[in-house]
Order: sequence, then structure tokens, then C-alpha cells
Amino acid sequence: MTDFLPPILLSPVYVTRAWGGLPLLRDLHPDAPEGLVGESWDISCYPSADCVMRSGPRAGEALSALLRESGEAILGREWTGFNDFPLLHKFLAPLRDLPLQVHPADDYALRVEGQNGKTECWYILDCEPDAAVWLGLEGVRDREELAAIVRRGEIARHARRVPVRRGDVVYIPSGMVHGLGTGCLAYEVQQNSDVTYRLDDFGLGIDGPEARAEHLRKGLDVIDFEANVAAPGIAANWDDGDGWLDCSPFFGLGQKSDAKRRHMNSLLAVVGIGSYVTKASTI
Repeated sequence: MTDFLPPILLSPVYVTRAWGGLPLLRDLHPDAPEGLVGESWDISCYPSADCVMRSGPRAGEALSALLRESGEAILGREWTGFNDFPLLHKFLAPLRDLPLQVHPADDYALRVEGQNGKTECWYILDCEPDAAVWLGLEGVRDREELAAIVRRGEIARHARRVPVRRGDVVYIPSGMVHGLGTGCLAYEVQQNSDVTYRLDDFGLGIDGPEARAEHLRKGLDVIDFEANVAAPGIAANWDDGDGWLDCSPFFGLGQKSDAKRRHMNSLLAVVGIGSYVTKASTI
């Protein structure tokens, strides 16, 4: 029998990025620090970004401490299948285009980086009229040509630009070349990982020569060529209604969908304010 735990409010961890800036995050987090803050990690037990609880009897403690003691009560009956917190939830707010990048799957990431791989999904909360994401590749005939394109620094010419609007859902499995364009406010759910291989940083100068060469080498290792050529584009749009997307086997993302009690559920208020009432508390 799993003990019942009330809902938990968390303090976000702010992450500085070369492409970051505060205007798009200010409405969500008015207390965010000044500087190139590009992300807020709002549900995280990543070792360098462990959210602190700000409600309940354990307020002031790290979320990881509660998980060590009451993991099944939070994550459900399948908790025993995970060695750590399985997901990371964040907001992205770029003032410049994110680098074109790719993430590895679990087998490569665990073997090479010592942490999980990364499959993720973006929900576009708001965006400029001409906003876009990059998803997949076009005009590339085979793996050999792809390798030559990457080594010549021409991957951006072959990244598929996909226009987005508010409410769009963008599914990004590991191995998919992708990037988020400027002027988008996105809610991201992902595996608990921070492994990224940058293929083109659009002049941001994030990596030195050695690091850049390593990113390109590892990126070529993990790009799923067939999936990139056949990238389906926008998975759904939920601006005017309910929706559900299974990002199997790692997580599902939905809007106004019924919760499955045997799994963990996290809630995001997309618009407006409200109360969440349980037997134990109201927040």
C-alpha cells in the first residue's frame, strides 16, 4: 500500500544559456535572476539542478531527498524500474535560435556519457507569427553524404524548417536533428538527461575547436538517418481542445486528459489561475 502524498510545489532552477534572455520567461517567473537565463527547470532531480520543495512539511528540502524515501508514492508502482527520477520538465525561452543539435538514445548515452539518453517533446505555449522549429533533414541522399555535410559545417542548409503556432506539439525522439527558433516559449518534457551534441550553434561560439570536433563526431554516431529523412513534422495542435501524445516508452503528454493513477502526473497551468484540490490540501 503506497502512502498518499499531497501535491508538491517546487522552486525552479534557472539555467544560463548563450541563446537565453528573460523577456519570454518573465511572465512565468518574475523572480528569475538577470542575465542570459534561457531555461527554467521546474521539475528536476538532475544532480546539478535539484529542485527545492516550497510547500508541505518538507518545504526547503530537495526533491531528491523525498524521492529516496517515498519514490513509489510519487512515481507510482513502476518506480522500481527506475534508478533515478525519470523525467525533467522545463521552460525554454530563446532570444536567439537554439543550436542545431541531436541527443543520443539510452544505450549510447549510458555507455559513453554515463547518464540517460534524451527523448523529448515541446509544447509551444506562445510564439511570434513567423516562428519555426527545425526538425529532421532534407536533401540528404545517404549516410555518407550526411557525414560529409556535417564535417563541412553545412548541416544548417539541410535542416527542415517547420513553422509553428501556439498549441503545437513537437515530438523529438533521440537521434532526431532539431532546434527551437527564436520567439518561441516552449514547455518541454524530456528524459532526465543533459546530453546534447551541437551540430551548428549559429555563431554563438559555445564550443572551442576540440569540443566542437567531439560534438560533431558523437552527433554523427547517434543521428538516426532514416527517422530524420522521414521526420513527420508537428505531432498535434491542442490550442482549442484536448489531446494526448504517447512519447513511448518514456512518457506521455496531454492537455485536459484524465490521469492514470498508477503513474506519476505533473500539472501545468497553460493559461489563467486556479486551485487544485485533494483530500489533503488545496494549492
